Amino acid sequence: MVFVPVPVDRHRVGTRTRTVAEVDPKRPLVESLDADIGHLRNIAHRPSDAPSTTAHRRLGYIQGVMPRIRAATIAEHKRQTREEILDAAAALFRAQGYGDTALGDIAGYVGLGRTTLYEYFVDKEDLLVHLVERSLPAVVDEMVDGLPDGLSYRERLGELVVRGLEFVSSDADLGSTLMRELPKLSPEAQLRVRAAHSRLEDEVARLCRLGIGDGEFGPYDPADASRIVFLMMMSTSHSLLRDRDAKQRVHEVADTLVRFIFDGLSSE
Repeated sequence: MVFVPVPVDRHRVGTRTRTVAEVDPKRPLVESLDADIGHLRNIAHRPSDAPSTTAHRRLGYIQGVMPRIRAATIAEHKRQTREEILDAAAALFRAQGYGDTALGDIAGYVGLGRTTLYEYFVDKEDLLVHLVERSLPAVVDEMVDGLPDGLSYRERLGELVVRGLEFVSSDADLGSTLMRELPKLSPEAQLRVRAAHSRLEDEVARLCRLGIGDGEFGPYDPADASRIVFLMMMSTSHSLLRDRDAKQRVHEVADTLVRFIFDGLSSE
């Protein structure tokens, strides 16, 4: 162990300024950080005017304020912080809207500095898309896997349409937020969102292909039919969001869409 003068945050103790920190230049940074966690926990209650050490500075220990380290490793701590940021963003997007929520609001909700958020997400759009990627696949899985057994292809596709519109009419899983903001997102972000709900699009395509093959639907090109059905679902979703009574009218709108689809797909 050696003592070397390094530029650190200055802390005055009485009239004296300390500028010497204790460091071990032989330890790798990550190993050093992990090893320092236990030490920092032992000195969490040190006076606020105590001098900063290199270990403190690495972990954000500024002016005696102990960082919220709740994990055995820095990697796990960062993973937990990332999840907290996503949870905060979801809560604020639901409460005050995506457009009216600033990154500073999210940072304050979590108790972080605004610039710290950029260590985890590129910008607010990236944060929204990460939220979608975290939650939407499970929502789609529930839509598809939760369909009752023994349904015809028509009944299964109709039920899937209803469930899709129910999702976008509610913000419980950020469905309405996503559909409102989707047209404003960058092309790259829209591709990521589409990938997140790809199973829904795939299931629509599968049901159209099987229904046409079985003769339950008319003799249409399966790829064209599924694309039209899916685009109609998306278009109706956007239209529904402009309706002030969307939650009350979702089943009426869904019934109209289903009848419209099957009047076109009917083999009779």
